[in-house]
Amino acid sequence: MHVRLSGLSGIRPGTEAGGLLLQVDAGPDHLRELREAIYPTLKPPRKPETQAPEDFTRLEGQSLRYSVHIAGAEPITDLLTMTPHL
Repeated sequence: MHVRLSGLSGIRPGTEAGGLLLQVDAGPDHLRELREAIYPTLKPPRKPETQAPEDFTRLEGQSLRYSVHIAGAEPITDLLTMTPHL
């Protein structure tokens, strides 16, 4: 799991004592093929932050990877429409 914990300073007031905060981020290969088709070079991946914010304890991380085959012009157009890469 690639954890980006910056920007969570305001989350504490809305978190109950003993509650859990689950953060899910796109990993460095998210939409990689699309980015390779759009950009001449890709930015190097960011180093994941592993330190939990104050008053939080990091329990564990898990990486999840899978590929999806997209066939046809319409679903590819839909993907391009919803991505911030254009």
